[in-house]
Amino acid sequence: MEPCFRILGITRTFLSHTSSRALYTRIQKTYTQSHPHPADRVFPLLCPEEETKWLDHWSYQMIFSESGGAEPHAIFTTPHHGEDDTVWYTVRHYPKERYVEFVRVTPGEMVAHIELRVVGQDDKSSQTLVSYTFTPLTDKGVERLQVEVLPQFEENMVGGEEAINYYLTTGNKLVS
Repeated sequence: MEPCFRILGITRTFLSHTSSRALYTRIQKTYTQSHPHPADRVFPLLCPEEETKWLDHWSYQMIFSESGGAEPHAIFTTPHHGEDDTVWYTVRHYPKERYVEFVRVTPGEMVAHIELRVVGQDDKSSQTLVSYTFTPLTDKGVERLQVEVLPQFEENMVGGEEAINYYLTTGNKLVS
């Protein structure tokens, strides 16, 4: 993973959990989404292109992907409040294990490491285990994390859960 972060201009020391030279504290948040749908129907929707079908207001631009979708080393961007786009890098994508891992960099604000694993509960239901690790890059990133990201985390997770379940049930996007 180190070469990826060097490309993005972030040094190893900055990302260290134990370094006394770390500038900001990392915060990890987790959430478990429940789906009355099998894991093999849920996992394929965790892809930037597929998200346009079920997640309201989601837009992205693919920068690199051989398949056009989620795959290892795919890169895409999403708009960020009229500022520089947020860059997403797909670290791992294992469809058989129903696991995908992203690093998301919002310039001048923060890095988010995201892990999503869809686990079958039985033939008819599943859960998505969601893990975000946020590392602010600047004081602006700390403020955004404290004022917007953390207070809205659970609401965003619930909203995503409702949207994906609605789509899998009706075939339509849940419009907010």
